[in-house]
Amino acid sequence: MKEEIIIKRTLDISLNFYGVMNKEGQWLSKHGWTDNITKARIHSKPGPAKSMVTYRSKQYPEEGIPDLVQIASGVCNVLDQTDRVTKATHLKEIKYIQGRIRYWTKSIADLENKKQFELEDLFRRKQTLEELKLKLTQIDK
Repeated sequence: MKEEIIIKRTLDISLNFYGVMNKEGQWLSKHGWTDNITKARIHSKPGPAKSMVTYRSKQYPEEGIPDLVQIASGVCNVLDQTDRVTKATHLKEIKYIQGRIRYWTKSIADLENKKQFELEDLFRRKQTLEELKLKLTQIDK
């Protein structure tokens, strides 16, 4: 299930990225040349890309001198993440409470099995368990 992308606002920002392209139009990646720009090495500063141009032209002179490509971006979209964060926080809290319920249930069962419990301690643990279950039902709503 793909999550819907909601653009909160658009900023007009000038960003430049740099890549290395050979004469056949392929991009330099970690494993050599690729046709897919998403697998290419893209740098935020020109220095690393320039050094790769120099390196490739010296180490592989038969390929020729690759091109330094500047990728300019003028529009920056700010994506709304409130729904995703709210949902993730909600699920994390539910999992935490479920874990605490498992812990207290096991603790009560252990005490009842050993027959070496004090009534106050058992009552306190059962009360904590019930509070956690009530909190879980309130969160699920």
